[in-house]
Amino acid sequence: MIPKLPPKKAIGNKEVKFIYERKFYLERFLRKCAKYDYLINSEEMRIFARPGSGDLEKILDRLPRIPSGTMIERVREVAGINERNYDFADKERYNNVVAEFSIFAKKVLLQMKGMKKNLSSFRETRLQSICNNRVLQTLIDKYEDLNMTTYTEGKLDLLVLNNPESIRLKEQMEHMIDNQKNSFDHMYHWCKGEIYDIKAIVNAIAQRDAFERLLKKTETKKANTQSDLENVNQGKKTVRTLFKSQNDASGMMNSIESAEKELENLEVLINIITIYLGEQVIPKFKKDKLKIYHKLMQQFTVIEINNAH
Repeated sequence: MIPKLPPKKAIGNKEVKFIYERKFYLERFLRKCAKYDYLINSEEMRIFARPGSGDLEKILDRLPRIPSGTMIERVREVAGINERNYDFADKERYNNVVAEFSIFAKKVLLQMKGMKKNLSSFRETRLQSICNNRVLQTLIDKYEDLNMTTYTEGKLDLLVLNNPESIRLKEQMEHMIDNQKNSFDHMYHWCKGEIYDIKAIVNAIAQRDAFERLLKKTETKKANTQSDLENVNQGKKTVRTLFKSQNDASGMMNSIESAEKELENLEVLINIITIYLGEQVIPKFKKDKLKIYHKLMQQFTVIEINNAH
């Protein structure tokens, strides 16, 4: 699944923190896109890489709609799925997996947004603490140079950090400060990245649901056209056939045939997406997130232990 692009902002877009964070997630987005040749070589990616003038989203929206048949070919290639090999029970099982994930996502996203807010605060607090330690070292150094030198009447052996015989202590203090890491930085990006990944699956489910709505709309359109054709052939006049005659019958037949083909394609597309999400994407997502979480907690613990030494 491809996560969304990191958002832009009109105010504060020159801040170093914002630039660094957006660059981090742009690179993450591109790494995921790079797994799919058709994405990297697509017209959309070409426009994204060299947008030129104008609003990028508006330019992308003006691109012609991809036919459902082409979508089927692309999704089959990426997913490696032949929907004909799955029976009704398989499709129903994977549909339940997708439905359960949708319910889970609604609950967990709210929780994770709160977690991200807290981790952002923790990260800033820890960063400030690290900066404070550096400032403190400078202040103590100046204190010894001015105050303690006076209090000891210039006897350097009575100093602490600047005592010639205690050079090791000052080196240890400098080493400790220089090697302090912000463990909450990793946690913040883990949380934000997982939110993006969950939303990517949610967006994929939403696209499948959009195809289902389009399927129902096409079914209604086909039924209406069939009804109109029957009325025209029988010479009946209705609100929809008031200005239609036998001359329009051929066009209506073509519309019905196109609708039947589109319905067939949409049903195949919905099945492939459902199987892909339920059989591959969601189980892999769970497995990957478990692995990442274990690694994160181990990393957090190691950093905190090193900071304490």
